[in-house]
Amino acid sequence: MPMDSNDKKHNTTKSKNLVNSFEFAFTGLRTVYKDERNMKIHIFCAFLVVILGFVVQLNRFEWCWIGLCIFLILAMEMVNTVCENIVDMMTDKHFHPLGKKRKRYCSRCRFTYYHFFGSRWCAHFFAKNLSIDFILEERK
Repeated sequence: MPMDSNDKKHNTTKSKNLVNSFEFAFTGLRTVYKDERNMKIHIFCAFLVVILGFVVQLNRFEWCWIGLCIFLILAMEMVNTVCENIVDMMTDKHFHPLGKKRKRYCSRCRFTYYHFFGSRWCAHFFAKNLSIDFILEERK
């Protein structure tokens, strides 16, 4: 089903080839990386977190949680991008109070997750590396 009269030239049916499906997925990842400034920032921060993970010698369990959190942050950024693009498409990229409100909701959801992940990582990093044992021993 065509989206508008310009789409009639393009194939709009579902891809039946698995290779094409993966090709579309990787094209989408490249596009989001190329077009979204925040995605570049998140990938850079994820790279730093992985380096810090090697420095502090995370165990397997901790690596699983860090990997999950990094994956969810990148996925949350992509979902936020989709929401913003849909709002832009529906408002024809003109300001609309309801569009602004919807974008703000998506950003709040994303920010809430980032805050959770960041606070958990900092708490874990400081607890593991700035051992509080020496403070407790001095008080005795």
